[in-house]
Amino acid sequence: MLAVSSPMILMGISIWAMVTLALFIFGVDFGRKRSAAEAAAAAAANLTGDPAANSAGGVPRDGAANSPASNPTTGDRRVSPAQQRGKNQFAERLIQAGLYRRNAANYYFLGQGGLAAGLLAVVAGLWFTGLVTPRLATLGVLVTGVCAVLIPSLYLDQRIKRRQLDIRRGLPDALDILVISLEAGLSLPAALIRLAKELTVVHPLLAFELTIVQREIQLGNSTGVALRNFSDRFGLDELRNLAAVATQAERYGASIVQALRTHAESLRIKRLQLAQERAQKAAVKLLIPTVLFIFPAVFVVILGPAAFDIYKNFGDGGTFAGAR
Repeated sequence: MLAVSSPMILMGISIWAMVTLALFIFGVDFGRKRSAAEAAAAAAANLTGDPAANSAGGVPRDGAANSPASNPTTGDRRVSPAQQRGKNQFAERLIQAGLYRRNAANYYFLGQGGLAAGLLAVVAGLWFTGLVTPRLATLGVLVTGVCAVLIPSLYLDQRIKRRQLDIRRGLPDALDILVISLEAGLSLPAALIRLAKELTVVHPLLAFELTIVQREIQLGNSTGVALRNFSDRFGLDELRNLAAVATQAERYGASIVQALRTHAESLRIKRLQLAQERAQKAAVKLLIPTVLFIFPAVFVVILGPAAFDIYKNFGDGGTFAGAR
């Protein structure tokens, strides 16, 4: 087999450190905000409908032909649609995980780079002290790379599932309070304000998100749009249906109370079915610890004395040995 020398290990660690640094720099660049000139140009393009104002630096209409946005070799061609779609999906994952800051991507890649650097430092320290062989150090470098990629991603997935579960638990109760507030004569925005105050202690995450919805409504968005943004922050079908109900009520002037009551009933039935499903799975999940930990102890207690008697009778000093 191919022998791995110490210089090869040192070279591998150096290459991996450079790759980690490059990934971290890319992450910082990915989370970088646009400059003030680009933001002003984009705002001007949105207000005036002028596509030439969307170029970098706010180039006028006469200079639009020479702007980077109109050049097919620069501008938008620098990022392919697949890369842009991947960045959008990663940004959606960060938002669904509750990381709302502008520089959340920077912190994510900083943590990823720090994890990789820390694991590499541990592997390098074990190798330099001679506690591990060069072959094990090479394997440790590979495991470090896999852990640096998978552990932050698994953390995001776990955080998303926990937030979705919290919203699912509190949404039926929130809809009941919302229906009562609407029947008492409050409008939907005022009922959302009241709902956010009532749920602060019991469901703090839902109350916080409803506060964001309330502020979006105060900034000029309609209730349906604010609730749709709320559903996008969690990716739940229950919230999408709620946003659709509010949008239809605003568009057609229909009564929203009966629709919300029906939606709350369906959510409560769905929550009960989910609890029953988990109860059915519990028996199967308990089988593994029962077989691995409980049955061996029972076997020792029950069969231990019998095994001792069998060994005593069939041993060297037993009855059958004396008969021979």
